[in-house]
Amino acid sequence: NCLEILTEKSKAEAVSTFIFWLANLDTFTQQLFIMERIRSCKRLIEITRSHNTTHFRGFSMPFLSKDAEIGREMKDIRICKHAFMRLLRVGGKVMGTLQNHVNNGTMPTRKVCTIEPYWRKRYNELIKPPLDSFFQDALYPLTKAHSKHSEVQELNSDWSKRKAYGFYCETMGYDVKTDSAGKTKLNPIEGFPPDEKREVCSWPVFLKYWQKEHPKLRVCPKPPGGASAAGSGGTTTTNASVGGEVREKKRKAVKMEGVVADPQHDQRFPQLDVYW
Repeated sequence: NCLEILTEKSKAEAVSTFIFWLANLDTFTQQLFIMERIRSCKRLIEITRSHNTTHFRGFSMPFLSKDAEIGREMKDIRICKHAFMRLLRVGGKVMGTLQNHVNNGTMPTRKVCTIEPYWRKRYNELIKPPLDSFFQDALYPLTKAHSKHSEVQELNSDWSKRKAYGFYCETMGYDVKTDSAGKTKLNPIEGFPPDEKREVCSWPVFLKYWQKEHPKLRVCPKPPGGASAAGSGGTTTTNASVGGEVREKKRKAVKMEGVVADPQHDQRFPQLDVYW
């Protein structure tokens, strides 16, 4: 079996590293690599004058490793054509086509797709222009320059990116609603002029557009303590303290098995190390 060597973990990892590296290349480069391996196998067959070309072990084992010892052990390992095709997930028709290119001295055709994908065309024509108009005409007038970085524009701390997305949907004729599962739903606004209604994008697309097209537009962080702290003289109950009080009540309410609370004896519950 040509692939019996892959039972060793270190050598199997070296082969898998090469497979992942090859998979990240474009199709044309992958074809060139396979054709080069076919040429080397063909030269080896001619040198050895072997007649068993089907199961001839003329393909070198593909691997990538930083370990010099593994490299010395695997550089001379040869496998047959079927094992080579199995490792690189190459079909018989593709292998035959590349074999013909090697025999004829030709190159495979590099396919260049000139047709714009439908989703990109739809985004460029229907989604992006209204987004550009919304940011320039509706959102940027509400901003102010950063105190230290003049190129950075900031929205007031009352805003958020979710709130800006809701404002964007309203200007396009839709009302944003979130169900109990956290999914966003868009409902058409009644009485909205039909000629002003536009197609809106989803929340992930809106967020990605913001990060890519307007990286200098930010939301001003809220002041420490919030508005309630300023209004009550700084004496406000934070979420952390409320959560701590709730956890403390839960700890006191836990009933420990095997311990009986008798008011006549000075018996106390042991200290709990359970956090809920």
